This record gives sequence, C-alpha cells and structure tokens, in this order.
Amino acid sequence: MAAIARFSIAGLGVEIELDPAWLEALQGADFSPFRVAEIPEKILQMRLSGPDAELSFEPGELLDEDHNDMGHVQLYASGRNYRVSLCQGAGGRLHRMLLFADSEGNIDRAEVAFDPMDRYARQALSSLVRIAFSQSVLSHGALSIHASSVVMAGEAVLFLGKSGTGKSTHAARWCEAGAELLNDDNPLLRIEGERLVAYGTPWSGKTACYKNQSAPLRGIVRLSQAPQNRFERLYDMEAFVALLPSASVIRHSEPLHDRLCDLLGTMIERTKVAHLACRPDHEAYLCCLEGLR
Repeated sequence: MAAIARFSIAGLGVEIELDPAWLEALQGADFSPFRVAEIPEKILQMRLSGPDAELSFEPGELLDEDHNDMGHVQLYASGRNYRVSLCQGAGGRLHRMLLFADSEGNIDRAEVAFDPMDRYARQALSSLVRIAFSQSVLSHGALSIHASSVVMAGEAVLFLGKSGTGKSTHAARWCEAGAELLNDDNPLLRIEGERLVAYGTPWSGKTACYKNQSAPLRGIVRLSQAPQNRFERLYDMEAFVALLPSASVIRHSEPLHDRLCDLLGTMIERTKVAHLACRPDHEAYLCCLEGLR
C-alpha cells in the first residue's frame, strides 16, 4: 500500500504518493518543518513509481538542457505537457518526471519514475519536487525565486544576482548586524492582499536553513560586484528586468510565462526594487539599509 506525504509550503499544499520505504527521503531536516497531517489549498499532486514505470508520453521536443545545482536536467515538451529527465551527479541514476498541464496551462499533477537505489536519491527527489512546485505556484499568486533572503525588524529583504556575485556574503553582512536568515537559495514570494510576503522553503542551496516561516517584504535588491558601494532604486521596466532572470519558470510555456509576467508586474508595484553595486563589506550593508528606508 502506498504512503501519502503532505506538505504545506507558503500555505500551498503538495501531496506525494510513494512507496513507504521511500519516505525517509522526505523526512530530513529540509522537508520535516513543512510536513503536515492535512494540507490547506492543494495545488500539486505527485505520484512516485519505481524506475521501470511506464510513463505514457510522446517523445516531444527537447526544449532545454542544463547542468546546475540539481544535476543534469533535460526538459522536453509534448503538446501542453512536459517531461523532465534528471541525473543528480557523477554515478547518479536517471529519474524521469511528467508534468501535466490542465486546459489553461496550469501544472497541477506530476508522475515520477524514481530510482531509490540512486546514491543521490534524497537530493534527486527534493529537486523533482522543487521543479514541479515552482511551476504550480505561478497559478496561485506565488513565485519561486533564486535569491538569498533575510528578515530584519520583522521585514524580509531578498538579494538576487548571478552565481558568485555575493548573495550569501551580503546576507551574512546583514545577519552580523542582527538580521535572521530566512532562506539562502530559493525563497518564495506570495501576493497576499495588497502586500508581498516572503516564505522559507525546503530548498536553501548549500546552507541548511529550512524554515517554515514568513515575513512581509521590504524590498528586493539585485547585486553586482563593484569597487564602490552604490544603491540605485529601479522602477517599471528596469525593475521587471532585474527580477526576471531569477524567476523559476518553464519559459517555453506561454501560459506559465504570461502568468510570470503578470506576477512580476504586480510585485514591482508593491515593493521596492533596487540595484546595489557593492563590495563584500559592512558599508555595503549600511548603504543597502539606508536605500531601502
């Protein structure tokens, strides 16, 4: 008999049906804070089968192929549905996932052929849930975003930027000044009434920071390295362009991309967006703090 694992992430419910022997992969420090007996609004239903499961899917078109923190990922399309192939690392085994879209393009269901003998089984399963969840939330006023997030005086600040630009380092400067780290890789932003709220998630990169917590958003800052610290407020299209590269979305999906654009348009109206050219020092923190007042 299959087991059912339920999670509430940013108040959005995920239900996963799987072999009871595989539950351990969802009971670590990352997912445990989000485990619930009953879920609120269910936005995603996932079912895990063994590696030899026959997943009914037409070959489709290869849309994207990438090596990133999740491993070797391939994305295929067939009609309005998608297939994801994931191999976590050297010596890792292949996992396959089908993402099913409804008539309006919403991703609300996933079927997974999962290999529990993979040496990276826990990481692979976490990555598959992350991929599916980040598409599902777009239809519910929420966005998974590649960023580091801190909470200072009850308000969250997100730091964006390319890998190596110093997001974690800048977040550390804020924490040295009394802030608390909310998430160091993939927080979630959700529109709630007239405000934006930042949430912790089970995905925090190399930093073990898995908090089922939230805070209203003070601002979003895109970082770049520079010899001098300089804060610049961004508006309209500049703000949109600053956020777009960090958003987690299947960009080849017209419905999902349209929802993303609508979400970003609303978000930049409800929060401060800025660019901080900076050094990795305390002065950069002070410059950013003053700019966000």
